[in-house]
Amino acid sequence: MKVNKLNKLKQLLRDTERSGIYDNIVSLIVFGSQIYNKGKIANDADFCIVLRKKKKDDLRLISKLFKKYYHNLDITIYYQNELSNLLPFRDIGTGCFAMHYFATGKPLIGKNIFVEKYKKLPKSLYKQSLREKMFDYLLRLRRAFIIYETKQEMLAYLEKYTSRLLIDLMVYNQPNLLPSIIKNSPEKIFLRAKRVKIITRIPTKTETKKIKDYLHIIEEITNQLLKLK
Repeated sequence: MKVNKLNKLKQLLRDTERSGIYDNIVSLIVFGSQIYNKGKIANDADFCIVLRKKKKDDLRLISKLFKKYYHNLDITIYYQNELSNLLPFRDIGTGCFAMHYFATGKPLIGKNIFVEKYKKLPKSLYKQSLREKMFDYLLRLRRAFIIYETKQEMLAYLEKYTSRLLIDLMVYNQPNLLPSIIKNSPEKIFLRAKRVKIITRIPTKTETKKIKDYLHIIEEITNQLLKLK
């Protein structure tokens, strides 16, 4: 039987509360598409977990819980002392900008500790981290043109990361936009970016023409990145 997003979260939370990992959780946060369009069925999910102490079976227990419900899982696991240490904060592939992204999430267990951490993040570090993230996405997009063997795979990847890049460009000087803009579909993101003149065209529906459109959009994004201060 297929289970919608909301029910998956409820069942995951129920199983977590009954598990040996529950008492060690400071914060369990869900973010991304899981907290929007809740009626739609999906196998992917984005989570962040903060644990109090390192215990022998932490990763095994978390794996067992989450893989039961999600096949395409993106999860970041921190220990509490790592977040109060001198270690530079980062998510996988992203620097301290990730604090802002995590701060938009919904806490399932505990409170969202990243809300307060994000408020204390220096603006200069935030912007530097966001520039690094955008450059990383840009390099991924260029690589996609080389490594993907089918147009369908390439276009799915281009849509995902080009829309993410456009979100980041729009958020760069207006961070308060993030909680609302990440709810938008890629189509709405492209239209909004065109409206604010970050790009001059949006991808068409014709497959071959769409790839050319993405190349043009990526070039425009590159020019925008080089202007950032």
